[in-house]
Amino acid sequence: MNWYNLVGYGIQLVIALGVTLGVYAMLRPSLRELLAEVIRLPAATVFYLRSLLLLLFLVALGETVGDKWEVAADAAFMEYVWNVAHAAGQVFKNFLWTFILYLVQITILTAVLRRRHE
Repeated sequence: MNWYNLVGYGIQLVIALGVTLGVYAMLRPSLRELLAEVIRLPAATVFYLRSLLLLLFLVALGETVGDKWEVAADAAFMEYVWNVAHAAGQVFKNFLWTFILYLVQITILTAVLRRRHE
């Protein structure tokens, strides 16, 4: 593996982790309010928020680490760009499925706990 592939792999990893933190930063405030209102247990709110962050990190790392970087040393710069873009697209796709499953879980939790509190 040449150093170009290592640099591309590192950039891909930084982008995936940056996207993870960005997605989590956008979701955290509203999800915290929802969980605090429904669950009314601060420890459970923290648990569900941390579990979401852990899931997003594992999805990003799983997709990034599992990607093969085998671009030739004499390849054009755009091949590296397309390889990073392809990996980022896969991370977004996996984020979508993870978020859908997490949203289903939180919706069921909200429905069950809201009925119990009423």
